[in-house]
Amino acid sequence: MTRRKPSFDQLTSIRIFGDASYSPDGDRFAYLANTSGSLQLWLQPAGGGFPLQLTALADWRVTSFKWSPDGRRIAFAADRAGSEMHQLFVLDVGPQGSWPKQLTDLPSVQHSLAGWTADGRIVFSANDRVPTEVDPQLLDPDSLETTRLMTGALHYAAHASPDGNWLTVVKAIGNMNQDVYLVNLNTLEHELITRHEGDAKFLPADWDADSSGFGLLTDLDREFTGLAHYSVESGGWEYVHTPEHDVDGFRLSRGGGLRAVVENRDGASALEVLASGKGEPVERVALPFGVLQSLDLHPTRSHALLTFSTPREPTNVFELDLATGRFERREQAMLGGVDPDDLTVPELVSFPSFDREIPAWLFLPDGPGPHPVLVSIHGGPESQERPHYMYQGLYQYLLTQGIGVVAPNIRGSTGYGKSYSRSSTATGEAETSGT
Repeated sequence: MTRRKPSFDQLTSIRIFGDASYSPDGDRFAYLANTSGSLQLWLQPAGGGFPLQLTALADWRVTSFKWSPDGRRIAFAADRAGSEMHQLFVLDVGPQGSWPKQLTDLPSVQHSLAGWTADGRIVFSANDRVPTEVDPQLLDPDSLETTRLMTGALHYAAHASPDGNWLTVVKAIGNMNQDVYLVNLNTLEHELITRHEGDAKFLPADWDADSSGFGLLTDLDREFTGLAHYSVESGGWEYVHTPEHDVDGFRLSRGGGLRAVVENRDGASALEVLASGKGEPVERVALPFGVLQSLDLHPTRSHALLTFSTPREPTNVFELDLATGRFERREQAMLGGVDPDDLTVPELVSFPSFDREIPAWLFLPDGPGPHPVLVSIHGGPESQERPHYMYQGLYQYLLTQGIGVVAPNIRGSTGYGKSYSRSSTATGEAETSGT
């Protein structure tokens, strides 16, 4: 009996999930889901349970959120009718719940939520002073008093230290060039800590539990992004993990017992758990073939909370036992009655150019060929075609119609080193024509 092919509606009937994060005590986790029509905040017990919708804002879409240090509140950013002019809100997370309190109401201003300070102020960035500049700021959610920390460029607040003394701020110079400043939250003085020449990525990550330093993602003097550690005491940084592929992210549990590094291996995500201290690898955790979208570590247990997608299934929410490797689903993205095991996994292939092989993902339909093939070139300028549920089911639908897909990572793509990202097809054509 011939199996009925899923329809376009079935393959594209999906729910959208955003970031997920454990509460500070680890008893529950919050996440973003469009179950009720638009992205809203939801809550579940850690380990799985009945999901509770925390927000139901008509015409508003929640795009990011952060737990307060005591776990009693969640700050979140939302935009109205897809305007991308995000405003800030705060929500009490009690037994009876509460209605969100809107903290900003500037429809022509973009607010970017970063987190909380130890004394309960919200850390954010906004272009409220000058539309072409972004200033990192602190906001008291009760008095609405605002403290502006820096001006004069595109400055984005990043991470506040657990002791409340420091804040990292990123100055965006270009897509492949940033600087990091360290702001003293007691004196409001700031210091540039990443002086460099030429283009180099610098992105701060989580602080150490004792606030003595923080993780730093950078590709200075390297082809690939590695993990470094900055020390407040010494005022300098050094590399601690430098694989021959990009490090995509670094997470440290709130208690400081777990460190995890997310790596980009030919487009697929890999996860390594690191020992305490500077971060020698302990073990590699086996992830399914796909792309990790967000990661949070449980504050006390050897568990991780992930949003993760594969070529056969859109982003979903999972909990991962780092000790056993058990990977458990906490939500359901596919709504069309399609078994993901019946869908296609792409093959990583390459084709020759004048100086190197160009990588590509090849999706082939079932049955003997030849098949028509769609060449799908990703946007950018800097980006990478990765093995997830591309275009929310479009690739899989084309395969049901007997149409293959080849999705190359053309010159200029990220994930293959700085030299490849800086190259272009125009350069290649010029050099080829001269030979």
